[in-house]
Amino acid sequence: MDADIDVGDDYIDDARGPIAELQEAMALAWRVLVVWGVVLALFVLAGRIG
Repeated sequence: MDADIDVGDDYIDDARGPIAELQEAMALAWRVLVVWGVVLALFVLAGRIG
């Protein structure tokens, strides 16, 4: 969940810290890695069957 706080001088400060952003980026990287692993496994299985 992305929460932004509006400060009085027309700037938006991110309410989350850099650690939360890093954790979110790492979670996305793991998801992408898992998807690529599944795709690679499917290609390997298709090669053995066909």
